[in-house]
Amino acid sequence: MPRGRVQEYIDARGDELVSLLQALVRIPSVVTEGEGECQAFVEETLRPYCDQVDVWEPDHEELESHPAYFQRGVRYDGRPNVVGLIKGKGEGRSLILNAHADVVAEGPHHLWPAGPWEGAIIDGKIHGRGAADCKAGLAIALFLAKMFRELDIELGGDLSIHSVVDEEWGGGGSLSAVLRGYVADGVVILEPTNLIICPGCRGGQTFRITVKGRGAHPVESHKGVSALKKAIWLMECMDKLQEWRQEQWRTELFKDFPIFVPLVIGRIAAEEFPSKVPEKCIMEGLMGYHPQEEYQDARRELEEFIAQAARMDPWLREHEPQVEWLGLNKEGAEIPTDHPLVVALKDHFREVAGREPLIQGFPAGTDMPYYVRYGRMPTILFGPGEPKDCHSINEAVAIDDLILGAKIMANFILEWCATA
Repeated sequence: MPRGRVQEYIDARGDELVSLLQALVRIPSVVTEGEGECQAFVEETLRPYCDQVDVWEPDHEELESHPAYFQRGVRYDGRPNVVGLIKGKGEGRSLILNAHADVVAEGPHHLWPAGPWEGAIIDGKIHGRGAADCKAGLAIALFLAKMFRELDIELGGDLSIHSVVDEEWGGGGSLSAVLRGYVADGVVILEPTNLIICPGCRGGQTFRITVKGRGAHPVESHKGVSALKKAIWLMECMDKLQEWRQEQWRTELFKDFPIFVPLVIGRIAAEEFPSKVPEKCIMEGLMGYHPQEEYQDARRELEEFIAQAARMDPWLREHEPQVEWLGLNKEGAEIPTDHPLVVALKDHFREVAGREPLIQGFPAGTDMPYYVRYGRMPTILFGPGEPKDCHSINEAVAIDDLILGAKIMANFILEWCATA
């Protein structure tokens, strides 16, 4: 039986999967800067095991004309997508495995347990930038492509591996793959969900609020109006909106998260000169929104709330704060928890792991909406690695979880791609 053979293969070759992930981590691939070398490695790894390999650089003009793409001026020269296709017999459902090759910046090297690009193994975990997000998933996809070829297992449906760029910035890689015409009966995005099955993810968009005051010299400060103080007051008011939105959108997938539609200010700036009452203050932050919520409605809600709050303050009533929407906007998406894609993965998780899987929403933006909303493909998120460690100096993935994730995906693919 193929299932027994693939499980034996993974048990015997697990060290190869670990080495593959280490090799990926050792290639710095910071988003917008260094994805090219990593994608060249992916292409070289896939070619012996795929029937077709497609390599192309996303077209920024095509992306900028699409309603889901909000970045401007981003270029993709030297930043290709790589898609490997293993053709099936035409008798089963097709599947896309998606993972992103880009990572966020590594931060100060001296703060890491080992260097960010070492792929060091410490206490049973592979450490390094991208180890969890999302090179563990990428390593699994590459490893399984090799496994199916070496075991001479012919799938019923096509299996495509999408190694994309730009997930951490604007999502142009996955959107470009959808616009290129890639479709399948199901998609699994191998993000670090801690092996939780996620049939949905929230959206998020960045904003700027400009608050005006009246500048003054320190000795005349009683005649000034501090834009900074007004901004802080407004920020505290926004906490109430966040609390209200948590209850408004607390659906089953997100019920266990204290904060799943965040409204946070990450940057605030007033005057550059310290001895002056600031006449302008700028706040920038992130507004998360539920997958069932349209981003236009979320925007309108924040804009109306700021206007309403301003009417409560005599100064702001006459000097209304201005809300602008910045370049980052990733929509949310979800599919039903009883969709066959979810049910099949649940069954194979239970069979391989010997326990019940958790089903939750993913409390961050991902590339899922491009496949669901614009490609019309059912999609789930699933992969090893804990979200809380991503983008941190402690980013790592447990080797046991890496191996378990590969085993679950192998069995799942055998059923999904072999069943009409």
